[in-house]
Amino acid sequence: MKKHILHILVPLLVILVISSCAPTRVIKPLPKGEKTVGATFGGPLINFAGAIIPIPYTSAWGAYGIDSSTTAWAGLHTTSLAFADFQLDFGFTKNVYTSKSSYIPNISLTPALNFMHSFRDAEGRLYPELDINFYWDKPKHLYYLTFSNWFILSSEKAHGEKITQHWVPTINTGIMFKRPKTTYQLELRYLAPFNKNYSVVEYFSPMGTGALGIYFGVNFKLK
Repeated sequence: MKKHILHILVPLLVILVISSCAPTRVIKPLPKGEKTVGATFGGPLINFAGAIIPIPYTSAWGAYGIDSSTTAWAGLHTTSLAFADFQLDFGFTKNVYTSKSSYIPNISLTPALNFMHSFRDAEGRLYPELDINFYWDKPKHLYYLTFSNWFILSSEKAHGEKITQHWVPTINTGIMFKRPKTTYQLELRYLAPFNKNYSVVEYFSPMGTGALGIYFGVNFKLK
């Protein structure tokens, strides 16, 4: 069973990295000077042994409020380390529109970079990302809809195959449950909706393209 699981996970860590291995890091910027750390679990849904389950990607991350409208953050993908891959994503979230209506969402932008380095072949790659976040901030909850855009700078895949698609979009929607010192996050993602399902495993997708993913997160305030 262990060898069977490894046979599935190893290729998935390579194929699905451009579809993101973690939920959206920061939606609403933190107050100035506030520090937050968090952990996440989850990934694309697959049919495994007759059950629909998320791939168990994990990550740890932290954020710091530069000012009331800008937060810097960085995350380490811990599951990738178990397979000799170092993966780090970092960026900042900037609030660009604050709504005065409870129905019209606030808007923030998140430019980021995702760096991958394989210890097996000493190869590294960098993937830029830009997220557009629409969110409704309530006293105990935060609801959001994010349009995530990954950009592939490389011209070839690992085995010299030419890359023809350099833009990979993802649609995310989620909710955050706010507590005085802790925030819980639940996010649903439609990964790469314009891409055909890969044949490595059977992904769960009602449209027959891309894959649905589910992610859980918990964040702790340090201040």
